Amino acid sequence: MKLETILTQGWHDDPTAPLAAHRLHDLANRDPAHYVDRLSAELEVCHAAEVSGLEQLFRRRTGGFDAIKQFVAALLSIATEASAPPLACRIDAIAYALLAGAKNFDLIAPPAKQGNEPFRAVLTDWRCAIGALESFERTGHPLPKDSVITSDVYLKVRKIVARPNARDERNILAALLVSGTSTQAELSIDLGLGGPLVDRILATFESVGMLQRRNASLYTIAEPYLPVALFGLRETLGLDPVAILARLLN
Repeated sequence: MKLETILTQGWHDDPTAPLAAHRLHDLANRDPAHYVDRLSAELEVCHAAEVSGLEQLFRRRTGGFDAIKQFVAALLSIATEASAPPLACRIDAIAYALLAGAKNFDLIAPPAKQGNEPFRAVLTDWRCAIGALESFERTGHPLPKDSVITSDVYLKVRKIVARPNARDERNILAALLVSGTSTQAELSIDLGLGGPLVDRILATFESVGMLQRRNASLYTIAEPYLPVALFGLRETLGLDPVAILARLLN
């Protein structure tokens, strides 16, 4: 089966949807010895043309690649007619950038030629916002008046992540950026940190508007402030998915 990717942002795909990667993986894994057969049958029943939420099978930690590797390998092994169109896999763009760099994922499932126009517009907005933050830092030029990102919030976030001893804060923000919507327990496992420490750091980010909750226990980076996270982690950790995405979509 040929695969292609449609890039998303904001972690909105429903993991319980009929063609959600998380649901399909769990269903196939009920009979691990026949994982590929069960997955193939479910895709056929659902007349699959697009699988959603592929990033929900991945976390940036030891063993965090296993589920997505198993799922994608199974998709690739499912035979289809040579003339059949590729199966589109929706995946968060930042997770895709990391997987492309670490696992050559872009060779297995390149960006679709059609369907990525909405994310191209998002990427342009991100690059413009990051450019404005660069100018603000280097020359003191005010942020655009129509920008959702205010200098007040940006400076509060910078104060949190730019301190020399803010390693845990930076790592938690990076985990949320790459792995997406997360619980405190997931972040604790990802980073090997105690729950109370993770709680304190999440509360700090939430208090300045950087994080929001999808429910009582699920934390996510507020979408308007994704460029702040991207810029801050590029400058402090050297993590630069925007540059990778710009190259892949060129």
